[in-house]
Amino acid sequence: MASRLAQPLLIREIVLYIQDPTRLPTYAAYLCAIALCIAAMMQAMTHQQIIFQSTGIGIRICNALSSTIYKHLLTINTVALRKTTAAQAINLVANDTSKFEDLCSFAHSLLLGPLDAVLMLGLIWWNIGLPTLFDYAVLILLLPIQLIQSKLFSRFRKATMTYTDKRAQTINEIVNGCQIIKMYNWEKAMEERVCETRRHELLHIYKSSYLRALNIGLGFAGLTLISLATFGGSWLTGRYLQPEHVFSTVTFFFLVRNSLIILLPFDIEKFSEARVSANRIDQFMQLEILVNKQEKVQDKKNDHAIIMEGASFSWKDSLCLSNLNINIKHGTLVGIKGTTGAGKSSLLAAILSEINLVSGKLQLYVDSISYAPQSAWIFTDTIRANILVGKPMNEKRYNNIIKACCLDIDLQNFGEVGDLLMSGDKGVNLSGGQKARISLARALYTDTDLYLLDDSLAAVNPKVAKKIFDECIGPRSFLCGKTRILVTHQTHFLIEADQMILLANGRIDELHFEQSVANESSNDTTETDSSNDNETSWTLNTATTDINSIVKSETSGDGAEKSSLLQALFRLVDQSAINGTIFIDDIDISRLSLDYLRSHLSVILQVPILFCGTLRYNIDPFEQFSDEECFRALEAVQLKQLVCNRSDGLNLLVTESGNNLSVGQRQLACVARAILKKSHILLIDEATANVDHTTDQMIQEVIGDKFGDRTILTIAHRLNTVANSDRLLILEQGEIVYFDVPNNIDLT
Repeated sequence: MASRLAQPLLIREIVLYIQDPTRLPTYAAYLCAIALCIAAMMQAMTHQQIIFQSTGIGIRICNALSSTIYKHLLTINTVALRKTTAAQAINLVANDTSKFEDLCSFAHSLLLGPLDAVLMLGLIWWNIGLPTLFDYAVLILLLPIQLIQSKLFSRFRKATMTYTDKRAQTINEIVNGCQIIKMYNWEKAMEERVCETRRHELLHIYKSSYLRALNIGLGFAGLTLISLATFGGSWLTGRYLQPEHVFSTVTFFFLVRNSLIILLPFDIEKFSEARVSANRIDQFMQLEILVNKQEKVQDKKNDHAIIMEGASFSWKDSLCLSNLNINIKHGTLVGIKGTTGAGKSSLLAAILSEINLVSGKLQLYVDSISYAPQSAWIFTDTIRANILVGKPMNEKRYNNIIKACCLDIDLQNFGEVGDLLMSGDKGVNLSGGQKARISLARALYTDTDLYLLDDSLAAVNPKVAKKIFDECIGPRSFLCGKTRILVTHQTHFLIEADQMILLANGRIDELHFEQSVANESSNDTTETDSSNDNETSWTLNTATTDINSIVKSETSGDGAEKSSLLQALFRLVDQSAINGTIFIDDIDISRLSLDYLRSHLSVILQVPILFCGTLRYNIDPFEQFSDEECFRALEAVQLKQLVCNRSDGLNLLVTESGNNLSVGQRQLACVARAILKKSHILLIDEATANVDHTTDQMIQEVIGDKFGDRTILTIAHRLNTVANSDRLLILEQGEIVYFDVPNNIDLT
């Protein structure tokens, strides 16, 4: 600051010397000139050093905030996590934290600028006297404008970030659900959704830019306005300003302009943006964290691993599990079964302390827990890395788990690369069954006291499921002696369990427990017995009403992916990789436009894909159908009650990826989506893998009722799913093994 204040005073002395050389010795004048240069250099050096140090502080603050956000993200409970999105969390780290770095870089001028300006104005008063009041008048008029601009900057910044979060979230959903978007020909709808959000975002960016331009314009005009006010005021008051007054005053004006007119508005803008970002970060940090009310008891003599006494749990305000009384002993296999939405995954979440314990008691007598989720989580890395997840390699245990999870054949099929094959984004290079087995292998590789397996056998065929159960989960398996809790719809596995729990509406169904298990186990055992060790390994089970009228020439290619035929029908694969021709109603599909082809096909995929928005948007994004038609479709899949129980009805909010709905409910919504489309051809890819047999049967009845006069191609592991099909196509390693009516195919 001293170097800034010295410059106008030195200029004043130099001007006085030029007017009257006898006033100062010549060497003194030269010393003043040298001092002026040194002062300017010192100002530049100190200013840059301050910016450098301030930027360093800003970077440390930015890193500290990012670390805090990441740590808090790992402690947020599941209910609170639904109030935010991955895109918002990314924007907080990528954009909002950087605003503090920008603010810190010039924070010194926000603090020292007003003090600097007061000293400058005091020196101007000392230099020219009364005309300084005109300077004050101009500054008083400009300051309210700065305050108004500050509020506007905050408003525009908040609106901009809201739409930025929404746009990033939409793009993230489009990338994750690009396959279903292409299959349903929704590209235009999604493009319009992104463009609409981007238009709102740009509108507020333009407003901020116009305001910033006005701010900069006022900054450059400020010097002229202050000079005009000062010199005009001097003329009006009859005061005559000497050259030394003019030159030194203009220099003072220049410094005041930098402090109050240029830097201060810039600082106010950055402060406004940082304040908005601080509020956004604060709202995120206010999200409820996990409250662990469970008791971890260090009692090695206790025979039980888990004890629940009158335990009730809730995701939000309403209970999802009520009055549970469960005692699970160490080293036992516990099976959990129930209908879709009964609370099976919620029970595992309760053991993991992911949901709130409202009343009762939950005691855990285990030190460590391993968990395999219902929807396999695969990150972009090698298969080996996805299994180890940073843990040291124990080659013997690793190889045993690979074999027990039936991954050894897959690794051989991958060739020399083996388990070093890159999984791709979210496992795009892997099938659903492979992802499920990798997720299971990851859980098994960790040596823990308790293993929670959430429907890990649903995504594989009966033969593989039986082998995995026998070698990984069952009483004589790899985990023999460990406490295992298995959620499954395949009741024949539960017969070998030490304890079975049947859930219904969040409660233990004690009255019908034994009878319900016995009834369903006979059906499932029959299904399992029909696929013995001599059975051909199924890679595709396709059931159609009249497949001869659809596929006139089979496709062939490398690998044995079950969904290859489906992808070929939707032209999702490179046409050069297809040998032969695919006809639909004697029309070569390669000659049809993609829009026309896909608009006449419907699909229900194994992994249900929902988008953030309303339930109505997810089943009818183009709003082509009336509310009554949407209600009828939801009623057909038994989701009408879910909608009717909510005040928002069809506008029921669906969070990111549909996480506020169970996997089964998401799948039923996808079935309702296909019902509304009313296509002549429906392709079903393992749509019932994640639902219980009752819901599976219900879906089959709905499909039979709504699509009875249409062509249906079904890919399924469960034989009962395709038992009523007109024809059965079995592929092995991409080759046709059988293609006939089911009665003519010997499955034994």
